[in-house]
Amino acid sequence: MDRRNFIRTGGLALAGAVAAPTFASDLTGNKEAAPVSSAMQHFGITHADVRKTLTAALEKGGDYADLFFEHTFTNSVALQDGAVNRSNSNIDFGMGVRVLSGDQTGYAYIENVTLEEMLKAARTAARIASSSVKTKPVSLT
Repeated sequence: MDRRNFIRTGGLALAGAVAAPTFASDLTGNKEAAPVSSAMQHFGITHADVRKTLTAALEKGGDYADLFFEHTFTNSVALQDGAVNRSNSNIDFGMGVRVLSGDQTGYAYIENVTLEEMLKAARTAARIASSSVKTKPVSLT
């Protein structure tokens, strides 16, 4: 299996795993909040926003697109000679769009998760992936 098929198959499997609780609750009549709905609410987006963003990502003829939402908290404390020397706290919040077109990959990331910004990121990733400029890999050895 080549890289493209692996990513496509993995993406479909992940989408199925994420969507399964939503469909299962619809079939069983159980209306508890599904993890997907909870995450979408956390980021302030809707299914329609996701659909529009993926459509924009593929509008330049891309083969595959995915969205990555991130909200992480990082804290660290450094000690020197038994005393706090420094501490750090960081919050990452945003969304990335990846578009695959042939052998090319485009990626764009935003920190302000609104539909307008999501569409800009999707179109940027699509332009990168569909660009005709090809550079040869640089040897690091």
